Amino acid sequence: MRFTATVKGGTGQEQFPIEARPEQTVGDIRQKLAAQGLELVGLDPVSIQPQPTSTTTTATTTLPRLGGFTPADVAQIAGGGIGTMLGGPALGAATALGARGLVGAANVPRSPGVGPTPLGQEVGGRALRETLRGVPSEVLGGVAAPAYRLGRGVVAPRTLPVLRSLADRVGLPAARRALAPEAQQEAAAVTRGGLATLRTAFGSVFRTRESGPIALRTGVRGLLRRLPDSTRAAVQQRVLDETGVNLERLTTDRLGKLVRTDPQAVVTMLRLIERESGVSAEPLVRTVRQTVVSRAVSKSLRPPPKGVAFPEAFRGGVLDPDTLLTELAAVRKMLGDDGMRAVFGTEGVKALNELSRTLGGAHRAVEFARAGLPQRVVPPATGPVRLLPLAAAMMVGLGLGGRTGEVL
Repeated sequence: MRFTATVKGGTGQEQFPIEARPEQTVGDIRQKLAAQGLELVGLDPVSIQPQPTSTTTTATTTLPRLGGFTPADVAQIAGGGIGTMLGGPALGAATALGARGLVGAANVPRSPGVGPTPLGQEVGGRALRETLRGVPSEVLGGVAAPAYRLGRGVVAPRTLPVLRSLADRVGLPAARRALAPEAQQEAAAVTRGGLATLRTAFGSVFRTRESGPIALRTGVRGLLRRLPDSTRAAVQQRVLDETGVNLERLTTDRLGKLVRTDPQAVVTMLRLIERESGVSAEPLVRTVRQTVVSRAVSKSLRPPPKGVAFPEAFRGGVLDPDTLLTELAAVRKMLGDDGMRAVFGTEGVKALNELSRTLGGAHRAVEFARAGLPQRVVPPATGPVRLLPLAAAMMVGLGLGGRTGEVL
């Protein structure tokens, strides 16, 4: 306890402060002063003024957290994504930081008690702090695309231009699979083996789509010339009744369209002429088969990837197993089982079924065949990845980012 003591001594009366323990009495204090040659005149206690308390602000804010993310994190991701879609990476970064700052300004802290707003908790301070917290993630997002292109360049250096150009179109993983030695070997086996099977069963593959119809029309006219005039007219009428084909108006174009849409009708026509003329129409039936198969093969040929040496190419192309199977399946659906036997014969149907089983598992050959198609599957990365601020907000914004923002 503190007191102001008034004492009388050799120099007169004076005052000075003293401290006493709670158990001491006034008599104890008087005796101590008397031992020093002083007489106690008065003893007044000293009152201690309480210090004013300051208002403290807790970390609780008015806006709730969404899982592990603050509202400012969510606003940065959403604002950046919208800005990138509207105006590109630059606008995306600006809108991301602007949205984060606005949410920071609106995120008012709840402070117990009364008193002045602590430094840094005013509207401008909150907005600045949240904006600075978002800067590290935007910087990381801005360098993500250049880093990705640089890493892709390391994996596919300039000494491998084929891999680089193919990776730009179909992506690096697909380019690696398509250009692997196993894929080229499988594509070569499919092209070589598939065409060998078709040649053995049906003959050579026509170079043009007009080759088959021209040969068919020439053969049909030759068979009809062998018939007497009266028999020819009767055969033409019977063909018209059973197949709907008018032999008098049959042109190369109409015959080609008929082979594409209803090859069974063409074979039926040839068999009718064969019975009446007594001349075998088997060579012309074989031409029908060749025409159908040649059309499927021509639609299945793909140019090999540019810059890749492919000596097994057939007429400059590689066979796409998936497309060929699709074309053959369309023929089966159009003709049915009976039509397939009528057009291709029993042995021909067996050859097509065996070819389908062989091509069914050639997945690498499909990738190699389609690697040369001039289509862009993967667009080039032109801006920051908008998902990166999400991960950065978790690792930087909630951890180092918060302290970094406060220091900045």
